[in-house]
Amino acid sequence: MLALPFVTGVAISRLTEPVVDLADVLRPCIALCLIGVFRALLLFIANRLYVNVQAHAGYRLNADVLEHVQKLPQSFFAAFDAAYANQQINQDANNLLIFAITSTVQITSNAVLLIAIIWIVFAQNITLGSVCVALAFCSGLMYVQFRRRLFSKSFLMREQQSKFFSDLQAQLADVDFIRRHALFRQYRARLEKSFGKFYPAVRDAQKVNFQFDLSNSIIAALAHAALFSVGVFEIVSGDLQVGFLVSVMSYYESLSNSVQFFLTWGKSLQENRVCYERLRRILDINEEDNGEKRISSVTNIELENVSCSWQEGQPLLRNVSVRFEKGKLYGIVGANGCGKSTLLDVLLGLGPGNNTGVVRYDGVALQEVDKYYLRENCVGITEQDSKIISDSLLSNLTLFSTDFDRAALDEYLDLFGLRSVVCSVSDRTGARDDQRGRLSGGEEQKIGIVRQLLQMPAVMLFDEPTSALDARSRSSLTQLLVKMKSQRIIILVSHDEELLNACDVVIPLDS
Repeated sequence: MLALPFVTGVAISRLTEPVVDLADVLRPCIALCLIGVFRALLLFIANRLYVNVQAHAGYRLNADVLEHVQKLPQSFFAAFDAAYANQQINQDANNLLIFAITSTVQITSNAVLLIAIIWIVFAQNITLGSVCVALAFCSGLMYVQFRRRLFSKSFLMREQQSKFFSDLQAQLADVDFIRRHALFRQYRARLEKSFGKFYPAVRDAQKVNFQFDLSNSIIAALAHAALFSVGVFEIVSGDLQVGFLVSVMSYYESLSNSVQFFLTWGKSLQENRVCYERLRRILDINEEDNGEKRISSVTNIELENVSCSWQEGQPLLRNVSVRFEKGKLYGIVGANGCGKSTLLDVLLGLGPGNNTGVVRYDGVALQEVDKYYLRENCVGITEQDSKIISDSLLSNLTLFSTDFDRAALDEYLDLFGLRSVVCSVSDRTGARDDQRGRLSGGEEQKIGIVRQLLQMPAVMLFDEPTSALDARSRSSLTQLLVKMKSQRIIILVSHDEELLNACDVVIPLDS
């Protein structure tokens, strides 16, 4: 890039000489061709490297931030907005990473280019060199005037953008509910209200950007005119050849591009500071405390005066003291809001964080236990609404088990009437692709039950496991749990009389 203007200027200067030697002119032309080919090859290699680095680094950054979020305290998820968080994690992380990678390379190359061009122009003509430096300095002053406004307006726009796209996603998530109740007008009004907050933020941010770009363009136009005028004066004065004025103008074009890069980079810096600040708000939240003791088997669980609540909220669980022992089936009953599901969360180590009392696994306080290892290996739960992931139904059934018993899975499929959903597990292709919208609530609940049965943890937790089951499946589950209880602790929240009658102990919770 640095050689092209110089070679061009030499060729033009030789053409203006009284006697033109064709060979002298062709040599710069050949040099121009070779330089262009070499530059194209370098760009090709650089682009290949950039794609490779950006893809892998982007994955790692997103994965690391997601893992951090997954390990945050339960209180963080009390008002968790997945769509808003996705804007913060995915979009902000990727923008920040791309900015960092491109900046590392481009700042270095443009800084070297800027210094080299100024040195070359000074070497050709001190006056023109001084003009170039002065014009670049004016551009820098202009950026200083805009940088704070660029950041503040961009930050507000990003925040409102995340909230608006969160509202858009909510509309898609609720589309079945909207259609069933013809809530088109009400949901359109909600979207209009959200857009009414989003648009002013976009307008203000774009206004500042337009003002910045306009000022930049005006300075660039004045700079070109001023440099050309000074160059003409230097030619008339006999201090500069015509060919070298062409070189200087080309060099200034490169200089201007470098200055423009730093100005654009400065604007992008303010925008990416927004990404950084939004990501930092998540990363600055301390992960939940997790102990180091790994428990491989459980014979008893003891709760002593356990209470928990959200911060400044009504208690979710009050002064619960109970002991669960291996070989028994326990039923948890009580009115809505008394803390039945919260009790299961506490046993999993997923309490909201504002807890009192002690939970012990085989005499070891839960605070000292590696809760991730505990949930992965010793304690399982079947929620009332089973999560169906975007994968084959076989993968959904075996989600908790890396090494499952195929014969046992076949038995459970027959026991719960799931054979029509998954024809055979002897061949992995026998599982139909995930059809989440076509599964009934009962089928989804059965899949959740089978997941835990295949996992066979030492402690089995069930939250209203029969609420959507048919009579035959309810009876099958009851008989199976009675059969399995001798080797484990089974705790279930239920209103099902048949299931509760099979329990060894029924524990009522007060509201």
